Amino acid sequence: DVPWEIGLFAEPSSRVLVYSGVDVRPPAGVSAQVEVVAGTTEPADVLADLRARHGAQVVSCEGGPTLLHALLAAELVDDLVLTLAPLLLAGDAPAVVAGDPLDPPVGLALASVHRAEDHLMLRYRRP
Repeated sequence: DVPWEIGLFAEPSSRVLVYSGVDVRPPAGVSAQVEVVAGTTEPADVLADLRARHGAQVVSCEGGPTLLHALLAAELVDDLVLTLAPLLLAGDAPAVVAGDPLDPPVGLALASVHRAEDHLMLRYRRP
């Protein structure tokens, strides 16, 4: 599911790559310049394509717990910026990482701490 209604797709100056396991096309009304790369969503393949075709050296991934799990499991995370918000949840609240246990667990070292009002941004690096 691609959230075509978000602001990113409404900006005519935005160049957006969408990696999908199936061929999808932007609906009418999407103003951004969208290129769909169909076939794989494996993180290593996506990063290899970004490097080969677009010269990407640094990629910032913003996604949910499932994407983070896939990146960690493939050993593709060099830095992690974890934002702590002053909001406590219980029950089936979203987790930072979702999926099967990571074996071995991924160790990180704290590199820096930043504050924005009541939020903390913790930057970790792989040792």
